Amino acid sequence: MKKICITVLCVCILFTGCAVKREKRGFFAWMDGYLAMAQGEEFGIALTYFFEPGNAPFTTDEIYSLSFGGVKQVEIVNFSITSLDSDMPLQYAAYSFDLDIKAMEKGVFKTDTLVATMSNNSSITFRIGEWVFDVEEFALPPEAENKINVWSSPAAGSNPRVFAYAYSIIDDIKIKEIWLSEHVVLSEENGLPLSNEIELPQIINAPINFIRPKIILDTGGEEMVALGMSYYSGAINIQKDVLEKSKELNGK
Repeated sequence: MKKICITVLCVCILFTGCAVKREKRGFFAWMDGYLAMAQGEEFGIALTYFFEPGNAPFTTDEIYSLSFGGVKQVEIVNFSITSLDSDMPLQYAAYSFDLDIKAMEKGVFKTDTLVATMSNNSSITFRIGEWVFDVEEFALPPEAENKINVWSSPAAGSNPRVFAYAYSIIDDIKIKEIWLSEHVVLSEENGLPLSNEIELPQIINAPINFIRPKIILDTGGEEMVALGMSYYSGAINIQKDVLEKSKELNGK
């Protein structure tokens, strides 16, 4: 049986900055994210904002623009906000924030807030969880099936402690590493298996985790970076504890 090595690069992560005004009438579901991207690539993510029914702190058309706090290198180039009033857990109403983001520069960029500029020129800063954008100068997109096919991977799971993937590769290419966060790397000397369910280490501890992995391929002496499909850990059948932890993150 092959032994997969899960490497955790131990560092202390501190998000610093000026005090910000927190929105008290609602909260985003706490979701930490690791998003591997290529420079110039556009990619879509979805965030969920909960509030008391009949007490929406703003309407869906009151937000003029959105940006990530402290990060100019990853831009929100387009967004839509829609109501999710039906089938919400624990009698909550909710908005879905669907964001199209674009990586403008190579590097690793971090944020834990979403800043909304309103139509009246005021602004609101929302706590969303700790997000890392790992931007490579060049990476094979998911549609580059001549090297690796990632389309059969699942999109979400109910367990926030598990990441699942399913890939297929061409010829003698091996999967050398899979990055699940800036500090968590899967590796195996003779190549990682093409499909697996991985229990996430405790350093990844949000109730919901968004992971778009960075895949390092060994093409026979040459390394190549590929991008996996995104995976939402813990995003299916959201339970009370997820909302309680999300409220705690926002100081409620």
